[in-house]
Amino acid sequence: MARVELILMPEERGAAVRFTSRDGADQVDVAQSELTFAEQEAINLLRTRRVVTVSQQESDSPLALLLAERGVHFGTIVALRGHERPQGMIVLAEGPNGSARLHPSEENVLVTLAGQISVALEAGQLAGAVRTMSAANDELQRRAFYDPLTQIANRSLFTDTVSKALDRVPNTRRAVATMFIDLDGFKEINDTYGHAVGDKVLSAIATRLRGQIRKFDMAARIGGDEFGILLDGMRHRDDAQAVAGRIVDILREPVQLGEQELIVGGSVGVAVVDDPAELPTPEELLRRADMAMYLAKRQGKDRYVVFDTGARDPLITAATTVMQPTA
Repeated sequence: MARVELILMPEERGAAVRFTSRDGADQVDVAQSELTFAEQEAINLLRTRRVVTVSQQESDSPLALLLAERGVHFGTIVALRGHERPQGMIVLAEGPNGSARLHPSEENVLVTLAGQISVALEAGQLAGAVRTMSAANDELQRRAFYDPLTQIANRSLFTDTVSKALDRVPNTRRAVATMFIDLDGFKEINDTYGHAVGDKVLSAIATRLRGQIRKFDMAARIGGDEFGILLDGMRHRDDAQAVAGRIVDILREPVQLGEQELIVGGSVGVAVVDDPAELPTPEELLRRADMAMYLAKRQGKDRYVVFDTGARDPLITAATTVMQPTA
């Protein structure tokens, strides 16, 4: 989990004041101490650069010490600039599951935050600067679990939510299903019309997927043009097939972008579990859905396939459960 640290320098030389926001706006740790060697090196570097991303793998960089001091693997550092001298810096520290490089939208959040904090500090509003930092921390935490393009869950949140859904099966005795969805015609659209149009198509598809599930189910972007669906607490395992059929149908409908009508289509793999005695791991359940999706591709695309757990060779037996698209 990322944490945001605000390091302020009331004097160009001397003690620094540190504000660390870990879990939200109501939890801010405050400390005062001299700048470490690594922190001073970072301040010096930020005199000529606004944003610096660093990894502990860069062992020859003094900034790697900045991460080691915080026990994290990755970090992004943003300058706080005053009219006459550096005011300090923002450190976004990422743990071992974090990413070494922020999405541009996340980097923009930090740069905007730095500007707002600098203005507050120039006006002598320290409390306002700390509140701004805490609010930005909440926003960054949210972005850690949601895809910035489509605004639906990302793979990390999806996998975690699948795990929690499986944990409830022994008590609820209700089925859980996952789906892997691969867009059949997306590569051609991206190659022909460019990434800007491709991004609009992905956002439109995400909206359609959300419209086919209940509020407590989940749609996620797994990566690229792959999406995931979690159906939680189903009364009947066949309910998943009904949803999969609707998804195949809505993916077949053209995406209207201005005067352009773009045909995408999709292949869907479905994996269902309803037996508490034979619960797979989250990774296994997702693997089953992924295998079924690839079989749907092999069988001609534009359809869904349900994974058959009783098959000696699941891909062969699953072929008998291929659902053709509706007429």
